[in-house]
Amino acid sequence: MIRLVVTDHDVVLGRAPSTSSIHIGYLGSIARTGDLAATVASSGVYGFSVTGRDRSELDPLADELRAHGAELFLLSEAKYGGWSLIVAPPVVTKWAGVQAYCDLRGIKHAEVMAGGDGDNDDAMLARAGIAVGVRGGTPAALAAADHLIDEPSARGWAEIVDLVRAAER
Repeated sequence: MIRLVVTDHDVVLGRAPSTSSIHIGYLGSIARTGDLAATVASSGVYGFSVTGRDRSELDPLADELRAHGAELFLLSEAKYGGWSLIVAPPVVTKWAGVQAYCDLRGIKHAEVMAGGDGDNDDAMLARAGIAVGVRGGTPAALAAADHLIDEPSARGWAEIVDLVRAAER
């Protein structure tokens, strides 16, 4: 299991992580190995994820966490193989962060342009004034999008400038 914390590292891995080795490699220098119980007791835990597992292993965990009100995504994971479970405390979502920032700065939610490519982005895209999906993304993210751009590797982010200019007109 991976626990995200705000300390000297963004991610704390248990001594025998249950996430995929590809995911561990992806995390690189932002992760450290530590005692998860001590981490939970001493730091704010903002979420955790387990990747590259069989769905049958993750379903019971997802059901239990859902029963306690956690925000979670259980999705097929092409990048790491198998399935992934991404979990956050109740109401800690990408959109909640965007909404809090907008409220602090006096920005109307309808003025927000959000971009995403995964199932964990579709709720944010559905609430944004302008939703930008990334081609190759999940069906849910693409369905929530008002506009589609190419993947970053195909210079898709450059298309955002055109969308911002069009929105300003």
